[in-house]
Amino acid sequence: MKDLVLLVVDDDPLVIQSVKLALPDQWRMMATQNPADLPERGYHAALVDMHLSGDLAKTEGIDVIRRLAQRNAHLEIIAMSGNLDRQLMEQCLKAGASRFLAKPLSLEELTLTLDKIESLFLLQGATSRTQGARWIGSSPASQAIQRQSHKCTMKPAQF
Repeated sequence: MKDLVLLVVDDDPLVIQSVKLALPDQWRMMATQNPADLPERGYHAALVDMHLSGDLAKTEGIDVIRRLAQRNAHLEIIAMSGNLDRQLMEQCLKAGASRFLAKPLSLEELTLTLDKIESLFLLQGATSRTQGARWIGSSPASQAIQRQSHKCTMKPAQF
Protein backbone atom coordinates (compact mmCIF):
# COMPACT_ATOMS: atom_id res chain seq x y z
CA MET A 1 0.00 0.00 0.00
CA LYS A 2 1.18 3.52 -0.72
CA ASP A 3 2.17 5.80 2.13
CA LEU A 4 -0.60 6.81 4.49
CA VAL A 5 -0.60 10.25 6.06
CA LEU A 6 -1.52 11.04 9.67
CA LEU A 7 -2.49 14.60 10.60
CA VAL A 8 -1.50 15.38 14.20
CA VAL A 9 -3.18 18.34 15.92
CA ASP A 10 -1.57 19.02 19.31
CA ASP A 11 -0.20 22.11 21.05
CA ASP A 12 2.67 20.13 22.60
CA PRO A 13 5.73 19.81 20.31
CA LEU A 14 7.00 16.86 22.39
CA VAL A 15 3.85 14.88 21.60
CA ILE A 16 4.22 15.70 17.92
CA GLN A 17 7.86 14.57 17.95
CA SER A 18 7.00 11.37 19.86
CA VAL A 19 4.29 10.47 17.37
CA LYS A 20 6.65 11.11 14.48
CA LEU A 21 9.26 8.77 15.96
CA ALA A 22 6.67 6.04 16.62
CA LEU A 23 5.05 6.00 13.18
CA PRO A 24 5.17 2.69 11.32
CA ASP A 25 7.17 2.80 8.06
CA GLN A 26 4.09 3.05 5.82
CA TRP A 27 2.90 6.24 7.57
CA ARG A 28 4.02 9.83 7.12
CA MET A 29 2.97 12.75 9.31
CA MET A 30 1.60 16.25 8.90
CA ALA A 31 1.32 18.30 12.09
CA THR A 32 -0.09 21.57 13.34
CA GLN A 33 -0.16 23.16 16.76
CA ASN A 34 -2.77 25.69 15.68
CA PRO A 35 -6.30 24.38 14.99
CA ALA A 36 -6.89 27.35 12.68
CA ASP A 37 -4.19 25.97 10.33
CA LEU A 38 -5.86 22.64 9.47
CA PRO A 39 -4.90 21.47 6.00
CA GLU A 40 -7.89 20.88 3.73
CA ARG A 41 -6.76 17.45 2.49
CA GLY A 42 -3.82 15.15 1.99
CA TYR A 43 -4.20 12.89 5.03
CA HIS A 44 -5.90 9.56 5.74
CA ALA A 45 -6.32 9.82 9.51
CA ALA A 46 -6.11 12.49 12.19
CA LEU A 47 -4.91 12.40 15.79
CA VAL A 48 -6.47 15.30 17.71
CA ASP A 49 -5.69 16.47 21.24
CA MET A 50 -8.66 17.76 23.22
CA HIS A 51 -6.90 20.60 25.06
CA LEU A 52 -5.16 22.72 22.44
CA SER A 53 -4.74 25.94 24.42
CA GLY A 54 -3.20 24.40 27.52
CA ASP A 55 -6.39 25.20 29.46
CA LEU A 56 -7.72 21.87 30.73
CA ALA A 57 -11.18 23.39 31.18
CA LYS A 58 -11.49 23.94 27.41
CA THR A 59 -11.92 21.15 24.89
CA GLU A 60 -11.10 22.86 21.60
CA GLY A 61 -10.31 19.47 20.08
CA ILE A 62 -14.00 18.60 19.84
CA ASP A 63 -14.52 21.53 17.44
CA VAL A 64 -11.51 20.35 15.42
CA ILE A 65 -13.01 16.85 15.21
CA ARG A 66 -16.34 18.30 14.01
CA ARG A 67 -14.60 20.34 11.30
CA LEU A 68 -12.54 17.39 10.12
CA ALA A 69 -15.59 15.08 10.06
CA GLN A 70 -17.60 17.66 8.09
CA ARG A 71 -14.83 17.90 5.51
CA ASN A 72 -14.50 14.13 5.13
CA ALA A 73 -17.10 11.77 6.57
CA HIS A 74 -14.76 8.80 5.97
CA LEU A 75 -11.72 10.21 7.77
CA GLU A 76 -10.47 8.08 10.65
CA ILE A 77 -10.25 10.50 13.58
CA ILE A 78 -8.51 9.55 16.81
CA ALA A 79 -9.19 11.76 19.83
CA MET A 80 -6.62 11.89 22.63
CA SER A 81 -6.59 13.38 26.10
CA GLY A 82 -5.24 12.86 29.57
CA ASN A 83 -8.77 13.53 30.79
CA LEU A 84 -10.47 10.14 30.70
CA ASP A 85 -13.89 11.47 31.62
CA ARG A 86 -16.63 9.33 30.05
CA GLN A 87 -18.63 12.41 29.03
CA LEU A 88 -15.63 13.82 27.13
CA MET A 89 -15.12 10.50 25.35
CA GLU A 90 -18.79 10.43 24.34
CA GLN A 91 -18.58 14.01 23.04
CA CYS A 92 -15.58 13.05 20.91
CA LEU A 93 -17.39 10.07 19.40
CA LYS A 94 -20.52 12.14 18.73
CA ALA A 95 -18.40 14.83 17.05
CA GLY A 96 -16.93 12.27 14.62
CA ALA A 97 -14.00 10.50 16.26
CA SER A 98 -13.85 6.75 15.76
CA ARG A 99 -11.32 6.09 18.51
CA PHE A 100 -10.04 7.60 21.76
CA LEU A 101 -6.50 7.21 23.14
CA ALA A 102 -5.35 8.14 26.64
CA LYS A 103 -2.45 10.49 27.23
CA PRO A 104 0.34 10.00 27.86
CA LEU A 105 0.25 8.04 24.65
CA SER A 106 1.36 4.47 24.65
CA LEU A 107 3.46 4.22 21.51
CA GLU A 108 2.51 0.55 21.19
CA GLU A 109 -1.20 1.43 21.37
CA LEU A 110 -0.72 4.17 18.77
CA THR A 111 1.07 1.74 16.44
CA LEU A 112 -1.68 -0.88 16.87
CA THR A 113 -4.34 1.76 16.17
CA LEU A 114 -2.59 2.87 12.98
CA ASP A 115 -2.19 -0.77 11.90
CA LYS A 116 -5.96 -1.26 12.34
CA ILE A 117 -6.67 1.85 10.28
CA GLU A 118 -4.32 0.61 7.55
CA SER A 119 -6.10 -2.77 7.55
CA LEU A 120 -9.43 -0.98 7.22
CA PHE A 121 -8.15 0.93 4.17
CA LEU A 122 -6.86 -2.28 2.62
CA LEU A 123 -10.18 -4.04 3.26
CA GLN A 124 -12.17 -1.15 1.79
CA GLY A 125 -9.97 -1.16 -1.30
CA ALA A 126 -10.38 -4.92 -1.78
CA THR A 127 -14.13 -4.67 -1.29
CA SER A 128 -14.52 -1.88 -3.82
CA ARG A 129 -12.47 -3.80 -6.42
CA THR A 130 -14.39 -7.06 -6.01
CA GLN A 131 -17.92 -5.69 -6.00
CA GLY A 132 -17.84 -5.04 -9.74
CA ALA A 133 -21.48 -4.00 -10.04
CA ARG A 134 -22.17 -0.62 -11.56
CA TRP A 135 -24.83 1.68 -10.18
CA ILE A 136 -27.61 2.30 -12.63
CA GLY A 137 -29.77 5.37 -12.28
CA SER A 138 -29.15 9.08 -12.08
CA SER A 139 -32.30 10.51 -10.52
CA PRO A 140 -31.89 12.56 -7.34
CA ALA A 141 -33.50 9.74 -5.32
CA SER A 142 -31.15 7.18 -6.87
CA GLN A 143 -28.12 9.35 -6.11
CA ALA A 144 -29.26 9.81 -2.50
CA ILE A 145 -29.53 6.03 -2.06
CA GLN A 146 -26.11 5.55 -3.61
CA ARG A 147 -24.54 8.14 -1.24
CA GLN A 148 -26.20 6.52 1.79
CA SER A 149 -25.06 3.06 0.71
CA HIS A 150 -21.50 4.33 0.22
CA LYS A 151 -21.48 5.85 3.73
CA CYS A 152 -22.61 2.56 5.26
CA THR A 153 -19.89 0.53 3.56
CA MET A 154 -17.03 2.99 4.07
CA LYS A 155 -17.28 3.79 7.79
CA PRO A 156 -18.30 0.97 10.11
CA ALA A 157 -19.80 1.87 13.44
CA GLN A 158 -17.39 1.90 16.38
CA PHE A 159 -18.59 0.70 19.77
